[in-house]
Amino acid sequence: ELNLDIRKRECKFIAKSQALKSINYAVSFVSPVTASLATFIVFWAQGKTFESSTVFSTLGLLHILRLSLGMWGRSIEYIAEANVSVKRIKAFLLIENTQKRKWGLDATKEKKDPNKTCDECILSLKSASFSWLVFDKDSENLKKDEYEGKPGTVSNVNLDIFRGKLTVIIGPVGSGKSTLLEGILGEVPLINGEM
Repeated sequence: ELNLDIRKRECKFIAKSQALKSINYAVSFVSPVTASLATFIVFWAQGKTFESSTVFSTLGLLHILRLSLGMWGRSIEYIAEANVSVKRIKAFLLIENTQKRKWGLDATKEKKDPNKTCDECILSLKSASFSWLVFDKDSENLKKDEYEGKPGTVSNVNLDIFRGKLTVIIGPVGSGKSTLLEGILGEVPLINGEM
């Protein structure tokens, strides 16, 4: 339902943008004719006579002005689009960094934990749970144990990944393969267990 509302608003903005763009293009195509007509009507109303040198130089000048002024209308459109792009990039760059984790080659250089049973592991998950719901405003008040079993949550994963060994994660669509991998990368918060 939320996606539908967002999509409707987006369609309204797109329709408004396209309407303004159409008006802009129509004015840029009609302006040379109307400017020429208005110029020559004022010239004739002053009682002056038309000469070919005056008419052709006026038409040339109006054509040059049309190109320059046509770019002005488009530049306003491009400035608005650039403003939206800069806001999106700024919002992306200001997102809080994910939690940094050491694993892989850097993790093996660290002193081994004597309590760890996995000596050759480059990654070990013990009862790890990852959840996208941490980012959901409706789920902000949930306690860690209330995430279990909800959509967008991978629960109680025990996994050891060894150097030089192929590890494959398989499962049906929507079973949490991508959430697990993004959790390992630190893109989805670890809400329970250890890694």
